[in-house]
Amino acid sequence: MAWALFLVVVVPLLSLFRALSPVSPDDALAVALALPALCLAAGVGWAARLRFGGDSIDGTAPASGSGLDLTLRYVRNTTEQTVLFALASGALYLSAPLVAAWVLTPLAFWFAAMRIAFWVGYRRAPHLRALGFAGTFHPTVGLLLLSLAMIAAG
Repeated sequence: MAWALFLVVVVPLLSLFRALSPVSPDDALAVALALPALCLAAGVGWAARLRFGGDSIDGTAPASGSGLDLTLRYVRNTTEQTVLFALASGALYLSAPLVAAWVLTPLAFWFAAMRIAFWVGYRRAPHLRALGFAGTFHPTVGLLLLSLAMIAAG
């Protein structure tokens, strides 16, 4: 499902963005780092809000399945995904800055949208987080492979 959505939404967006190429490689990398960081900051802030108003203000582990527990799981997964995406974005920026200029910004917005999907899915039922997970993980792996291909073509 995540790949189908990616192909329908992001691939045309990438083509449009390439035609417009509105940003420099530096700006594209900045967006690719800032948007995932905002997703992570939102989770950290939400966890702090839940901790401050709940029983876990002292730092104890939250009850399994509680709002704080789910939020901390979101933060943990988003940290992992953000690190991977940042490394992949940096690799593409270093290996092919002109390609990075038109690929990274749309993918950063896609990343943010899929983190929202992950959060919403997780809040409804843990198995529904799969779309958000796959929607961030697989394009990030694609970025890493594209970076390696650009180096090989080099």
